[in-house]
Amino acid sequence: MLNESLRSNSAIIELNLCWNNLGAEGMKMLSETLKYNSALTKIDFSYNKIGDDGAISVGESLKYNTTLSSIKLSNNKIGDEGAKVLGELLTINTSLTTMKLESDLFH
Repeated sequence: MLNESLRSNSAIIELNLCWNNLGAEGMKMLSETLKYNSALTKIDFSYNKIGDDGAISVGESLKYNTTLSSIKLSNNKIGDEGAKVLGELLTINTSLTTMKLESDLFH
């Protein structure tokens, strides 16, 4: 339901989805929505255990998104593979100005 709502959203510009245990599958669904959303400018997916697969989904979707300027993906167990795809997206996406990938080693 959130996925469908965000696809056609034109009012919400900031969204915090921290600590929702989205996992890679949940992130894949929401990432598909990010391709089409034209209102969100800031989103926080921290602490959702998305791993490399979820990060890859986000990276692929942000190749198409032109409104998001800030994304937080901190503490999601993103490894080298996911970080590589996210780095590559930065050469394509021109609207993103902030990406946070911090990792708290104690979680």
